[in-house]
Amino acid sequence: MTILVVGSTGTLGFLAVEAVRAAGHAVVAMVRDRQSPAAVRLRAVGARLCVIAKLSGGRIVKGRLPILRSRFDEKTN
Repeated sequence: MTILVVGSTGTLGFLAVEAVRAAGHAVVAMVRDRQSPAAVRLRAVGARLCVIAKLSGGRIVKGRLPILRSRFDEKTN
């Protein structure tokens, strides 16, 4: 089974990634920057990365979240 972990760069999210991997499942970790130290650490434990790019400049306008797009980082497979 493949599990998507949102918040995987945080302390609890990273622990969730480790637990899912230890249980023998594949993990896709949602990150903003595949070069960040947290993303490097996620790849080291075997997670694939789903990179999220902010298309609206990253600001929340009038209470709305920015439009997001994602793509799987094929370099981590």
